[in-house]
Amino acid sequence: MRFTAEPHTSITQLLYAETADVDDVASMQYVDLHTWLPGDILHKADRMSMAHSLELRVPFLDKAVYAAAAGLPTALKLPPHSQTTKHALREAMRGIVPESVRSRRKLGFPTPTRIWLKGTIGDWVGGLLADSQAGYLLDLTYAQRLLADHRAGLADNSRKVWTVAMFCLWHAMAVEHTINPHPASAGEMVRSAAG
Repeated sequence: MRFTAEPHTSITQLLYAETADVDDVASMQYVDLHTWLPGDILHKADRMSMAHSLELRVPFLDKAVYAAAAGLPTALKLPPHSQTTKHALREAMRGIVPESVRSRRKLGFPTPTRIWLKGTIGDWVGGLLADSQAGYLLDLTYAQRLLADHRAGLADNSRKVWTVAMFCLWHAMAVEHTINPHPASAGEMVRSAAG
């Protein structure tokens, strides 16, 4: 960024202060509950489900279920010296769900941006960064180097590059007006983005 912004800790500082008397796991859960959950995960899930006329339910956020889970000691949530997540839930499901499901690694909703950026979408992102007028806000030359290193397999810069690319896409639509956010077809948006 080409400007000084408040540090990311300014968003969470008060939340950490409110949890100074609890262990690290409970503190992180509290921070997630007040930041990441409503501002990211639940927001995305709601938008995606509503976009497809689906009514989404999050049973683990039911007040009674949440209260029971919040009251568990940390050792039942995350046993000492263990990499197991959701330990109490996994144990509660023993014999109820197949073992392959019960012991499966936690998986969110990842998108394959790492792979996308190495293919034709990477070409499009390169063009987007090169043509963007957001250079007064972001060091786009640096972002282009990150993309080049990613595409060459020197580093996994997918998250950084994708974040900058999505900002540049928004900037092109909302500020520059060089990309039409409401094209008649997906092909029209690709053509307008390609120039």
